Amino acid sequence: MSGRRKRTSRSEVARDIDCNEKLSFDNQKQANAAKIVADMQHGTKLKVYHCNSCNLWHLTSYY
Repeated sequence: MSGRRKRTSRSEVARDIDCNEKLSFDNQKQANAAKIVADMQHGTKLKVYHCNSCNLWHLTSYY
C-alpha cells in the first residue's frame, strides 16, 4: 500500500456535511430566491442543488 489518500473533491466534502448544519429549502424556487439575495448582497457565486440525503434543496459554493 502506498499510503496515499484518495483526493476528495469539493462536492464530496459539501455532501459529507450533515444536512442539519446546512440551510435547507423545501423547493427549488425558495433556494433560487435565497441564492439571488446572497449573490446580490454579498457578491457570492452560489449554486442550488437537490440533496439526495434529505430530499431538500441547499446552496453550495463548491462547483
